[in-house]
Amino acid sequence: MGCHLFAMKNIFKYPIFFVIFISSIIYGSDEITVCLFWNRSVDSVLVAAMDSKIFLNDTEISAGDTTVIYHNERVSARCNNFYAISDGRRWRMISGECYGKVGDSIILKISVQKWVLLTLLGEFPGNYPINALQAGAVVLRSFVLSGKHHNNCDVCDRTHCALLPRPQNIPQKYKSAVDETKGLVLTYNNDIIPATLTANCGGKTIPANVLWGGNAPWS
Repeated sequence: MGCHLFAMKNIFKYPIFFVIFISSIIYGSDEITVCLFWNRSVDSVLVAAMDSKIFLNDTEISAGDTTVIYHNERVSARCNNFYAISDGRRWRMISGECYGKVGDSIILKISVQKWVLLTLLGEFPGNYPINALQAGAVVLRSFVLSGKHHNNCDVCDRTHCALLPRPQNIPQKYKSAVDETKGLVLTYNNDIIPATLTANCGGKTIPANVLWGGNAPWS
């Protein structure tokens, strides 16, 4: 376990210093599950192959092609590279295996490493320096590996947990930030902490238990 001291500068009038403990862990599983279109009513789903072909309901879909799946029809898609899925309102870039039924739950099974990469792209602006992206990768990895955040999946695809991005090219510095922090998580008493992100801290430091409820001795 290592102890690292960071300074947040140019955000407030004075730098804020805080200490985090970073551990390298061995996962019980390298895959997690994501609820897609969480808390939404979905009438149809669009699945699009990006740079690689995908297999959708046992049919091969060529790169660049899009298929529509309608209400009550099953969804079974898989690709080791990235592809895209939409509820007709917003596209998500995903990877791995997607399964379920339109109008019911649709679940994505994805590797931890690719999920961290995608959510880092969805949550952190492109003008952030590499150090900020590295810190973000550690926080996101800690969050998803700290335990289930939904009953039927580990996390959802919205800002309730961590946002999956729209389809796009992934800048190299995002890939580097994830690769260079692989296996690193935030811990307290050897337990992974449920580190969370917020879009606006309000300019104040608030203990996690005050903001989110529950017990948070690490905050």
